[in-house]
Amino acid sequence: MTYDNHTTVEVSIIKDDEDTEGKSEHHYLLLRSLYHALEPECKASMKDVRSSIILDDNRITISIDAYDISVMRAVLNSYIRFISVAYRALEASRF
Repeated sequence: MTYDNHTTVEVSIIKDDEDTEGKSEHHYLLLRSLYHALEPECKASMKDVRSSIILDDNRITISIDAYDISVMRAVLNSYIRFISVAYRALEASRF
């Protein structure tokens, strides 16, 4: 099967000029927690989709390959929703 559609999603914490060391550590822990929340979903095997997730120092990169554009859109929307829910949950718990 040929995967004709590809997209990449990047999640990063933007550091402002007044960023302190404590904030940087908080941002890294938040990114790491988001990564661990998304990793099982990204590595799950799906019929027409192949995806991967990578955690760098200041960003999460999710790559998605899909056979059909409608499947690509569905998966992309799901990942965006997962990111939003995980982020709000972590921020609400003052992680």
